[in-house]
Amino acid sequence: MKTYKSVILVGLLAIPLLGFGKIDFTRDKAACEAGVPEACFNLSLVYYRGGIVKQDYKKAFELSKMACDKGNVKGCFGLGLFYNTGKGVKQDNQKSLFYYTKACEMGNIDACYNVGTLLS
Repeated sequence: MKTYKSVILVGLLAIPLLGFGKIDFTRDKAACEAGVPEACFNLSLVYYRGGIVKQDYKKAFELSKMACDKGNVKGCFGLGLFYNTGKGVKQDNQKSLFYYTKACEMGNIDACYNVGTLLS
C-alpha cells in the first residue's frame, strides 16, 4: 500500500477540528490523568501543534492512543493519521488502515474516506 497525499491532507485539515471545546492544558492534563479520553485527545493536539508545550509527535501519539484505547473516536482517527504520516511513530499503512477502520466503524466519516483511499 502507498501513502496517499489526499489521506494526509484530510487528516491534517481535520486535526484542528477534532478537539472538544477550548483546550485548557491544566484542566485537560488533570482530566486525562483521571481517565477522561476526550481530555487525553485534547492534550494530544497540544503536543501535536506545539506552542503551549514543545511540539512532540511521540507524546501526541501516546496520548491519542490512550484516548483511542478508552473508546474515543478522535483518538483512533489520530492514530490512523500518525501511522499514515509516520509522525511520532514508524510509518505503517496496515496499522493506519486498522485505526482508520476502527474510527470509521465508530462513525467518523473522514476515517471512512481514508479507509477507501488506502484500499484503492
